[in-house]
Amino acid sequence: MAIRNYRRAIARDAECFEAYRNLGNALKDADRAQEAIDCYHSQQGSQLLLYVQQGNYGLAMSCCNEVLRINPMATEGLVNRGNIYIEIGKVNEAIQDYTQAIANSPTMADTHILLALAYTIKSYRQALMLRPDFPRATCNLFHSLQCVCDWDNQEEMFIEVEGILRRQIEVIAFPLDPMLALDISHKFAKYCSLIAARYVLSPFTHPPPLSIKGCGRNSRLRVGYVSSDFGDHPVSHLMCSVFGMHDRENVEVFCYALSPNEGTEWEICIQSEAEHFIDVSSLTFDATARMINEDRIQILIDLNGYTKGERSEIFAMQPAPIQVLYMGFPGTTAATYIDYLITDEKNRDVLDPNSQPTRSDYGLPVDKFIFACAISKRVPKSVLWLLRFPAAGEKRLRAYAAAQGLQQNRIIFTDVAMKREHIKRCSLADLFLDTPLCNALTTGTDVLWAGLGDEMIVSSMKEYEEKAVLLALNRPKLKNLTNRLKEYEEKALYLIQRAG
Repeated sequence: MAIRNYRRAIARDAECFEAYRNLGNALKDADRAQEAIDCYHSQQGSQLLLYVQQGNYGLAMSCCNEVLRINPMATEGLVNRGNIYIEIGKVNEAIQDYTQAIANSPTMADTHILLALAYTIKSYRQALMLRPDFPRATCNLFHSLQCVCDWDNQEEMFIEVEGILRRQIEVIAFPLDPMLALDISHKFAKYCSLIAARYVLSPFTHPPPLSIKGCGRNSRLRVGYVSSDFGDHPVSHLMCSVFGMHDRENVEVFCYALSPNEGTEWEICIQSEAEHFIDVSSLTFDATARMINEDRIQILIDLNGYTKGERSEIFAMQPAPIQVLYMGFPGTTAATYIDYLITDEKNRDVLDPNSQPTRSDYGLPVDKFIFACAISKRVPKSVLWLLRFPAAGEKRLRAYAAAQGLQQNRIIFTDVAMKREHIKRCSLADLFLDTPLCNALTTGTDVLWAGLGDEMIVSSMKEYEEKAVLLALNRPKLKNLTNRLKEYEEKALYLIQRAG
């Protein structure tokens, strides 16, 4: 009878947490242990979220402990408690819970990420305790906290990081003054040139220019691509088909891989399309530059720029007569040894109306305006659609939104998908808004090709908000913007087909 009455109470009020607790106890007393655990999990899911939103970590911890009291090995309970420990700064305890959760469920990838982040945050904080003036630790700790949406003291950390950059100019990872960013690029380019000069290489002899096709040319143009991102990376997603599109009668393609081959489908595709795919990950800067020069490369293309895995020192040695920046870096290298910057676009199949997904395929509402980033409070009939965060970050983001008065059902997280599916599903949103901390590059290309309007170039955060709200509330204006983008895509497709 008690079990039935508690179930009725829950049916009337799904947030009656006391009824969940009592039902769980009643099921346990009736030797229905698994049902009791399921009940505690159901209680925990909603109750825990509420407590975290309220900042009541003591009650949130009690909620997790209730599940772990019934089943000390409950993976979900361990992960949730670990997340709470992170919230209250008890990283060691979080590491213990994440480690036990992984021992229980080794294939839960998200838990491995949480453990890695916990160790990372702990290590950087320990480094700063030992040496407070440690620029790299400060910058990396800040980046790790951003990954889990921990925005406490964010403004103070911005100021500290910018001060570090002005003093030591190491990395570009934060929203800096444009002139400071340009100065960083200048300084890094000079640094790469200095490293290259230390090898004391004699200037390379370059192959002579080729005559224009049809004017007596008897050899092919040799083009080299240098990248650390030939694997499963946004750059290779965008570039995969490019290497095979060169006219082999006139162009010979060389790919120089700065990272070891991991056997991904992207690497396999690129290796099958490029005439030469060469792993130089174990070679020194000068050995790589010599190889490129000995291959008589006439146009050398840097697909990294100043991104992770780059080896700009190779370009600073100037092994080729023409050196180009392409795709990987959304800015200038400010390097005298880089001659050109070029851009590109593709993914034509997303224009086929017969192959488009529907909103219901991804659990999206059909009757609401969908932002692919945030500006939701001023547009009542709207939702925010985001790629799934690490669990700790997702909870923080929901709690932050709730504190701003945004209902939980107005934020929808979606799992990572294969590239082709991802570009298609982007078209389901109404508007894509770029983020100020980490701006879109390949992501921006994806949403443009999917047909999302992003005519949002503004000069201030206030103007950013006003323009987003205007387009959300003015459907005809947004439709006009989207139609113009579609026309551009159709023209681009026509030119591609004509050229192909």
